[in-house]
Amino acid sequence: MNPTYLNNKTSGYNFSMQVQSVSNSAYLLWLKYCIASLIFLLSFASCTKREKVFNQPASEIDTNILGSNPLVENVITSFVNLKHGTMSTLYGNNIAFNHAGSNGSPQYPVNAVLYMVTWKQVPDPRWFGANIPGNIVSVEIIKFNKNSENKIVPVYSCYTGQLLKLTNNIENYNQRIAFITNEKMSVIP
Repeated sequence: MNPTYLNNKTSGYNFSMQVQSVSNSAYLLWLKYCIASLIFLLSFASCTKREKVFNQPASEIDTNILGSNPLVENVITSFVNLKHGTMSTLYGNNIAFNHAGSNGSPQYPVNAVLYMVTWKQVPDPRWFGANIPGNIVSVEIIKFNKNSENKIVPVYSCYTGQLLKLTNNIENYNQRIAFITNEKMSVIP
């Protein structure tokens, strides 16, 4: 077509109306294509298998047995025992946490409570070569109370297994108390 003919106002042909109608139909076609593509892609997203992100076995603690949940307390330190394939975290209430952060002495003040939670290590399914906590092996609790002579004494208790059964015959509880109370607070920049 001759451009001068299209711009000729006397011809009665309105070129701007035709361009506008082509633009609207092209836009509508593009919009329909985008919506169809989005629906197509979202249909595949709903078909993917959702992985469990929360580590449920590591967080199953019966607070009725322990009286409290050590996992919501303050983290003092953590470590791994490669020989036994376990990982442990030492938690403390506010009194124990403040003492560990300021003093570091194994002589904790009255009403301080320490919790040593130990898990069996399992491979992390989302990170090759890494290990994460699996089932709970034990929860050791040390409460610092005053005795009849007004001295602060540690009271040790140990719960073992996933069901957290109280263990009464602990031969080396003095060694465990010494080990746990001598743990230093992790330094975090």
